[in-house]
Amino acid sequence: MFAEDLIPGTAYDLGEYVLTTADIVGFARQWDPQEFHTDESTTGFFGGVVASGLHSMAVLQRLSVLNAYCDWAVLAGRRIREASFLAPARPGMTLRACLVIDRVDFRDDERALVTVSSTLTAGGTVILATVNELYVLRRR
Repeated sequence: MFAEDLIPGTAYDLGEYVLTTADIVGFARQWDPQEFHTDESTTGFFGGVVASGLHSMAVLQRLSVLNAYCDWAVLAGRRIREASFLAPARPGMTLRACLVIDRVDFRDDERALVTVSSTLTAGGTVILATVNELYVLRRR
């Protein structure tokens, strides 16, 4: 799909990802090695190990690519305008993602700037909410 095919207000169900302790600890050991992400015996502030916010963003990105962006003529990401970490992601959670096209701004004959809002939820609780901008090619 090209920029002309993207309609503001269109919502995408991006599917699910089941978060495991091994996922959380493995990601954190490499990218965010804080104790509350890496120590399975921690009881700390969160009452157990929780996923890094970066891990939650990676899950959201993966689901976005596999279930929406793979069908779009994406040129590149531009920026993450907002990222709100609203609740911890814990082992055993089934994370569900959705995306809504907010705006399609035609910049020139070659591309449009597309703004999307996305959420990652678990059991009705919003874990992560983002607003992103990406460039999508126009039909030539």
